[in-house]
Amino acid sequence: MKQITTFLRSKKLWIIVVLSAISLILLEPGRYTHPRVSQVDYKVEVFGISDSNGGHFSLDSNETRFDITPGEAESIVASWTFLTEKNIELKVGVSNWAVQDEEGSAEVVFGVRHNQLVLLNDLKTQPGNSRKLILEIDSGDVVSVEVNKGAILLEDIGYVEIKEHRPYDSLLVVFYVILFWIVFVWFVFNGFWLASIPMIIGSLLIWYSIFAYDMLFNASQLLWSILFFSLSASLFSIVVYPSNKWIRFGLKTLFITLSFLACTLPFVVVLYTLEFGKPLEQTDYFGFYQTDIRESISYLQFNSPKAWWLILLALPILFIPLAFIKKRINKLNPATFVVSAILVIMTFIFEIPEMITVASDSYGDYTKELELFKENLRSFDEFEGQLQVSQKKDNEVYFIIIGEAQSKFHMSQYGYVRPTTPHLDSLSKLANTVIFSNAISSNTHTAMSLSAAFTQANYSNQLDFQKSPSIINILNAADVHTYWISNQLKYGIWDNAVSAIAEQCEEQVFINSNMGKTNETDDFDGALLEVIKRKLKSANEGTHVVFIHLMGSHGQYNKRYPDEFRMFDHDDFKSLFGNLNPYEVNPYDNSMIYNDFVVSEMVHLLDSLPFERKAMFYFADHAEDLITKHGHSSSLFNFRMIHIPTYFWFSDGYIETYSSQIANLKENSTKTFTNDLVYDAILGLTGISTKASNSEGFNVFSAGYQLQDSSIKILNHIDYTDPGHSVYHEEINLQKLSNDSLIPFNIFPHRVDSKGMLYEMTAKGFDGIECDLVFNDTVFEIGHGGEEYMSGNSLEDYLNSSVGDSLTFIWLDIKNLRNDNIDKVLERLIVLDDQYKIKQRVFVESDTKSLLFDKIRKAGFNTSYYLPTDISQIEDRAILKSKAIEVANQINKQGVSSISFDASLYNWVTVYLSPIIPQELEWHTWQLGLELQQTNFIDNLHKQPFASDNRIKTLLIRVHSPYYL
Repeated sequence: MKQITTFLRSKKLWIIVVLSAISLILLEPGRYTHPRVSQVDYKVEVFGISDSNGGHFSLDSNETRFDITPGEAESIVASWTFLTEKNIELKVGVSNWAVQDEEGSAEVVFGVRHNQLVLLNDLKTQPGNSRKLILEIDSGDVVSVEVNKGAILLEDIGYVEIKEHRPYDSLLVVFYVILFWIVFVWFVFNGFWLASIPMIIGSLLIWYSIFAYDMLFNASQLLWSILFFSLSASLFSIVVYPSNKWIRFGLKTLFITLSFLACTLPFVVVLYTLEFGKPLEQTDYFGFYQTDIRESISYLQFNSPKAWWLILLALPILFIPLAFIKKRINKLNPATFVVSAILVIMTFIFEIPEMITVASDSYGDYTKELELFKENLRSFDEFEGQLQVSQKKDNEVYFIIIGEAQSKFHMSQYGYVRPTTPHLDSLSKLANTVIFSNAISSNTHTAMSLSAAFTQANYSNQLDFQKSPSIINILNAADVHTYWISNQLKYGIWDNAVSAIAEQCEEQVFINSNMGKTNETDDFDGALLEVIKRKLKSANEGTHVVFIHLMGSHGQYNKRYPDEFRMFDHDDFKSLFGNLNPYEVNPYDNSMIYNDFVVSEMVHLLDSLPFERKAMFYFADHAEDLITKHGHSSSLFNFRMIHIPTYFWFSDGYIETYSSQIANLKENSTKTFTNDLVYDAILGLTGISTKASNSEGFNVFSAGYQLQDSSIKILNHIDYTDPGHSVYHEEINLQKLSNDSLIPFNIFPHRVDSKGMLYEMTAKGFDGIECDLVFNDTVFEIGHGGEEYMSGNSLEDYLNSSVGDSLTFIWLDIKNLRNDNIDKVLERLIVLDDQYKIKQRVFVESDTKSLLFDKIRKAGFNTSYYLPTDISQIEDRAILKSKAIEVANQINKQGVSSISFDASLYNWVTVYLSPIIPQELEWHTWQLGLELQQTNFIDNLHKQPFASDNRIKTLLIRVHSPYYL
């Protein structure tokens, strides 16, 4: 009895109990221990979803729950074919956000089959009333769920939840939580508590990094954490045992190194997950393996406060406090090693964490693919006859310049607000330059992008790049002199496909000699000019193709240009970019200016060479997204990562010789071009024919070039025409608008209150805008009012900009027009008209009731009364009629030339106001429910009640922009 009492009073016991209880309360193992079924363990098919029937089916972000919406006419059936044996838990029900009617709750009707066995038939479910089934699944089993509309459901949102059924996981989690704290407390009381700090942090890192892959708690996560802690404890015991201080010092160093290495991968996974909301995937690892260590670090650009807090908390791992330990252990405790051995055995009973398998499997796949690619390239060089290549005997020279991480959205040539491409802007005005307006990259990582660009394989023909000849193979077989001159690394630490392609060239020069340890450059890209001059100094006969791989705007943008190109450091971001503060935009834009200079110098160098026929082809491997801070990570893909610059320059001699090809190229320059067609473009550029060529439909120098937008895939699985690709759908809708004779009015973007958005809208083709103004003594300040919505621009800034003259219509919504400032407003308008001739271009709108508003009209400006939008909320006809009389009197007294109103007022204006106002008044309206990026924008436009009304002169719509203020 005394022993029991002593045990119950033990400080260690109660510490373990308290820590375990707190951990279990936080972890809620009974709620979060159902592991997801991996997508590789099943195939799913859906039947019944169509335009006529409707319906919806999608997998949620945790990969455990499928949202499913019944069809209008018939049921929707989802069928899972399982590829492995397992027990699963299947739950069906109605999502809690389903719309309910006034009578009762929402309802969805389910039927469930396991193979041919009917498990549920016409089960009616409502929010909070789901049904769960436990199924024993064999490989090849099929589970089908049929979903029908409920009788009282207004908006049907059902769900099917599928998880592994592991009933003992909760108990195991409880057991391992207690075990963890037993090991921890035992070590603290028997060793040195200070040394446990890095061990506990390391354990938590490992736990969270494993947890990130399934977002559910399981026993293996905790067991791996305990394993790390116990092994660390064992090593620590060894470290502090020897009496010789130098031996202890060596062991301490070893311990620090091993602890650091063990925590590196989980540390990166945790940081990446905190920053981007998802763990590292295979595509991310491929991006790392194809580049160098420093780029891999810059690729993980962490900026969230959570990430920095984690770094600060994890610093003890890097500076393990063993250095402060003076006392040593005189006797090793064998229990430490026994516990460690038992935990090692127990841990490997469980599967290896996905954190480890994804990294190791990705590396294995990558190296196998690379070796296969190299072997095939050598084979094509050894057996040139199989390619049947025409011989090139002409005296010609070509530069193929590969830009790095170049986004057309940051180039003034493509409408960017900053003058980042002054040389290209000038070059584009010449007849011998062809600029492609719709070029995209097929991938967001260099190696994958260029392996498709420089081989016969592309995402349309579905050839395997590893088994396809490279353009270098073809040029070598055509007796062309080939050069690869690069400021990139020849070999990353992992090696890559670009190096394998470059090795096929006759001559290779890599001025960056860091050999994969860093993406620092020995020289900036301008240093390549002297190398090119030297290599071509004696070249005067034959055909020469020089591949020039720039460092461009590679990560760590501030290291891509010399100091004299630091043009952007102190700009007022808000005036340019609204409330958005783009990530590292200044150094990125500086790198763009330097890149523009370097390429222009290369064109001058090419033009000076003693050849009549010369051409330059420039494209980028991929773009860069600075808006969401995701760079070019394929696992965080968005469409800003693929829009790249592409253009050509030709000598007069080339144009004379290949006039028909140039004509075809110019005709095709507005069509979509993907950089996985570079192989075909180089064949067309050089005029080389080969058996290993693709169809004429892939060759931009051919009259038959026609790449179907609907067939284009990004990253081999994302549709180019995806509804989320706003840039694409905006362009398509603008093309349709320009050819739509049924729309009688002009359409312009609403609220263009930042200069970045102004340039963006004019680049899209708009020649008119609406902007908000606040008059301040002598200046029209642009913004909606209030500090948050003021851009810092003035109307004069807009008019004086490089796109100011292109604006034929400017809707000025003056927010503070009053009796006491109307004279000054008019005075300023007259001054601006003297300078910029705006009288016939501007449209002055205000909701003022001041009778002095007519002064502006009498001065020759188009004025408009802004109708009160709240009238649309009135239902009483008598009040609507009286409001119309009131507004009509206001309009007549002010003598305005126009009225402007929200589209919700159209019916009131037509029925009540129109009969009692002058018929010569112009009507201007806005409908912000119409968004240019909508796939059904044109259909929605034609459905508007005002769509065919000739009295409407202008319609404002919403055009999305990252620079919207």
